[in-house]
Amino acid sequence: TLVCYVVAHDGARKEMHLLVINRSDLPGAPPSETPQFVQVGNHATATWTQGEKTYVLASGGDKEYLQKYF
Repeated sequence: TLVCYVVAHDGARKEMHLLVINRSDLPGAPPSETPQFVQVGNHATATWTQGEKTYVLASGGDKEYLQKYF
């Protein structure tokens, strides 16, 4: 499942994308509920697993911007 939405924060609007994947379909999925943040060029991602689902949240910007939502 992929959800795309726009977030308004401090007067700026940014698209965010949330991908939900069955944990069994993603080898190497993070085993923890604690998000792992990664900077990839001009985008940041947060990845975590809860139960049988793995979540990837991606947004333009830096890791610090994304961390505000956790």
